Amino acid sequence: MHVKRVLYARATQLLNNYNIELEFPGALFAGSYSRGDSTVGDVDVIAPIENVKTTKIGKKLPHVSIYEFKIEELKVSVYCVEEKYIPSGLLLLRGPRARTDEIRRVAEENGYYMTHMGLLPKKKRITRPYQDIECWKSDEKILFDSEEKYLHFLFGVSFKNSRNIMSI
Repeated sequence: MHVKRVLYARATQLLNNYNIELEFPGALFAGSYSRGDSTVGDVDVIAPIENVKTTKIGKKLPHVSIYEFKIEELKVSVYCVEEKYIPSGLLLLRGPRARTDEIRRVAEENGYYMTHMGLLPKKKRITRPYQDIECWKSDEKILFDSEEKYLHFLFGVSFKNSRNIMSI
């Protein structure tokens, strides 16, 4: 499905008028919108499931609830997870795709799967669609409380601000 791209300024106007915080307190933007790209195809949001106040019907999976809706021409996808999974989820949702692929590649080289639910030791072959749920169920997952700590663990370099994180 091709999503029509919207100018960043227009997306900001629509999001400000909607006030996503009312339904999804603690929401954080990811994807092209969080990177400040000149246009956005859709807006990805991650929010703590513990705080959700929406009356929208979402797709509920054991490890995530997904709410998809439109604000006029802007498609919004809100991924609600336990708060402890927000840093790993944000790290992968932030993108762009090449950055996410590089993070996953380095994790696998170091013996882990980098999932939206944290780092999972790579003890057996698990295909990408099942890595999140396997990590969520695992008692062996590694969780950090920030994107920077995941990147430091994987790359062995300290990242002091989000500008440095985006250079990966």
